Order: sequence, then C-alpha cells, then structure tokens
Amino acid sequence: MTKSSRSSNDKLRKPQKTFIVLGLMIAFILTYFAHDYKGVQFVLILWTGILIGFTLFHARFGFAAVYRQIVESGNTEMLRAHMTMLGTASTLFAIILIFDMGFFGSQPLPSVSEISIGLFVGSFLFGFGLEMGSGLAPASLHKAEGDVWRCFLLYLAL
Repeated sequence: MTKSSRSSNDKLRKPQKTFIVLGLMIAFILTYFAHDYKGVQFVLILWTGILIGFTLFHARFGFAAVYRQIVESGNTEMLRAHMTMLGTASTLFAIILIFDMGFFGSQPLPSVSEISIGLFVGSFLFGFGLEMGSGLAPASLHKAEGDVWRCFLLYLAL
C-alpha cells in the first residue's frame, strides 16, 4: 500500500467514526427516553430495529439493489431472499394473530385505521431513512458507494 493511498484511507475513516459516535449517542439518548416512557418493552423494540437496520445496511440489502442486480447481471438470488423474508414474516404474523401470542402482557390485534398525520410523518421518515441508507438511492449515488451527504442533499432538493 502506498503512502498516498494510506493517507486517503485515513481521511475516509475519520468521518465514519464521527457518524458512529453520533449515532450511538442518539441511540442511547433514545434508549433512555424509551425506558422512561414505557420501560423495557420499548427499549427491546428500539434495539431490535437498530440491529436489524445495522445488519441490512452493512449487507447492502436494499429494495433497489434487488432489481438493479437482476437488470445488471440477471442474478435473482436477492429477489428470492426478499420473497423468502416476506413469506416468513407473513407466516409468523399469521401465527401470532391466530394464537394471540404477545409479549409483556399485550394481546396483538389486527386493525384498520383512518389515514392520519402519523401516516404521512411515518412515510416521510421511512423514505428519509431509506434514502440515507441508500436503499432507494438512484444508480449514480449507489455507484458513489452510498455517499450519505449527496443522498441527504438530493433528498432536501426534492
């Protein structure tokens, strides 16, 4: 490894550490408020979501990547994995709803509700999170190795 490539790698790693520390600080602050609000139940849900998101981000397993891989190489492996996950989740949710299996003394019930402001806020946050994780990023941003700031600026421009 040459000296110039080593120094450029060091420059690339420093912002990554900043984002990791900032993300962990936010996660622990959210953990405190989740525990204060509802106890251990919300903390477990929060950290389950954080760990699943971390895993999917580092596996580069996103919605757009599946179809990009099909078009670029004809490989349907990721599509089969998505369909397997969808089938597994549907089966597990059906079992949970049929047998009323809930944690922390809760009883899960299927529900239908009206369209509310929460739907719009939740869909915005979902789209924002996918854009930041390059799950819905255009191909040019994907080729730029998931440059988060470009994604952020593109999202703000929309």
